[in-house]
Amino acid sequence: MNKGIKAAAAALFFLLPLGVFAQSYLGIVTQASNLRAGPGTEHEVIAVLAEGTLLFVDSGDGKHNFYNVIDIANGTEGWIAKSLVILREKLPENPQGKMFTPSGKTLNVLSEVLIQNQTAKVLSLVLNEKKYTFKPGEEISLELPAGSYRYRASAPGVLPSSGTEEFASFSGYRWTFFIESVF
Repeated sequence: MNKGIKAAAAALFFLLPLGVFAQSYLGIVTQASNLRAGPGTEHEVIAVLAEGTLLFVDSGDGKHNFYNVIDIANGTEGWIAKSLVILREKLPENPQGKMFTPSGKTLNVLSEVLIQNQTAKVLSLVLNEKKYTFKPGEEISLELPAGSYRYRASAPGVLPSSGTEEFASFSGYRWTFFIESVF
């Protein structure tokens, strides 16, 4: 097994609690490859990935023959040609339940979502198409229209988590990021 893959696997952590995954995979880069800002060769190269780089593949379907991926080791997100990635395993749905915990009723028609980063890492959270970044120890309160949200959370050295969450009007939710080693 490639030295880089062994190191990444040995350092693998999980964000807890995990949410429901939406067709996410672990993948491995088959040769030195460009990581791009979008799904196509016309997009800027943002990094060059070495052969054996361990990836979180957001969807096995991809777009325009490219996968949306995150380099697990450093948390860099981008797009890579499908032909340069081997999908190793489908990430299972989490039996633990939802990512966001209800925190009670509110007087606000919008959903109130409190997000706390209780780690020493910079974390990224994407809700639908909007990306939020959290510094270590940071807490952010969001007001969101009720509805269904696709989310993805990631940090360097952490296996990203993704899924779908429903937020209701006049309701509060909380999500506390923490990291637990599985080894």
